[in-house]
Amino acid sequence: MNTVGTILKDYLALRRSLGFKLQKHETTLGEFVSFFRAQKASYLTTGLALRWARNPKDADPAWWTDRLGMLRGFAAYWKTLDPRIEVPPLRLLLPQYKRPSPYIYTGRQICQILAATRQLASGDNLTYWTLWGLLAVTGMRVGEALALNDEDVDLKQGTITVRDAKLSTSRRLPLHPTTRRILRRYVQQRRRRFPRPKSSSFLLIVDGRRPSHAVVWKTFQRVLTEAGIDSLSHQKSPRIHDLRHSFAVNALIGFYRKGQDVDRRIHALSTYLGHKSVRCTYWYLTSVPELMSLALARLEKKIGGAS
Repeated sequence: MNTVGTILKDYLALRRSLGFKLQKHETTLGEFVSFFRAQKASYLTTGLALRWARNPKDADPAWWTDRLGMLRGFAAYWKTLDPRIEVPPLRLLLPQYKRPSPYIYTGRQICQILAATRQLASGDNLTYWTLWGLLAVTGMRVGEALALNDEDVDLKQGTITVRDAKLSTSRRLPLHPTTRRILRRYVQQRRRRFPRPKSSSFLLIVDGRRPSHAVVWKTFQRVLTEAGIDSLSHQKSPRIHDLRHSFAVNALIGFYRKGQDVDRRIHALSTYLGHKSVRCTYWYLTSVPELMSLALARLEKKIGGAS
C-alpha cells in the first residue's frame, strides 16, 4: 500500500500536469503529512482534518479555511485510492472566512527591509535583496518572481515576461531605468559567483539553484524581525505578499493625487498585476482607509460640482 507521502507526490504530479503550480500546496500539505504520521492515524477523518487545519490556534480563521481547502482537494484524490477517506464538506469553515486587510509597507519600512537583508549572515543576501526590491517595484507575486528564468528578463528592452502565471496567463512588465541598472548589476555579480549554475533561474542561491518558497518565506520573516517590523500591532502579521499589496495601493493613491481618470487607469493596473478581474483591483478601495477617503473626496467634489 502506498504511504501518504507517496500519495501526495502522485497528487501533486497529476495536478501539475494539468498546469497548476502548487508551490504553496506542496509546503502546506507536506506539513499535513508530518501531522498525519505523528497522529499514527490509519486514514483521514473530517475531525482529524479540522484539528490540523485550525493551527496555529491564534491564526486568522481565513488561514484555517485556506489550509482546509488545500487538504480537501488532496482528500478527494486520496479517497479514490482508499474509500475510508473522509473529504471535509465544502462549507465547513466558510462562515469564518474574511479576506484579511493588506498590510501596507511605508517607503521607510521597505528601506529597512532592504537594509536588514544586506546584513544577513549569508552569501545569498544579494539575491534576497534583489527579490524584495523587485517585488516592491513591480507588484509581482512571489511565485512569479521565483519562476523567472534568464530568458524572461530582457534588460536591453527593459521588460520582464511573466509566463504561465495564475490562471495560466502571461504578461509583460516594463522596468524603470533604475530597476534595469540594479538588475544588470545583480546579473554581473551573480555570474561571478555562479559561473556554472545548476538552474536557468534568474534568481539563484546557495550552489546555483532556484530559491524555494519555503526558504524565501522563512528568510523574509527573519528579515522582518531584524528590521523590527514583525512586532507592529496589526490584525495580521506583515507578509511578503504585502509588498504586492503595497505596490498596488501606492499606484492607486498616485492616480487620485494626480487627478487622473481612476476608472481608466485601474483597468491598466489590473492587467499589469495579472488580476483575473478588475474587481480584484477595486477591492483595494474598500480595504485601505486612505484609498476610501480619497475616493469619497473625489465623489463629493463631483457631486458638488454637478449641483
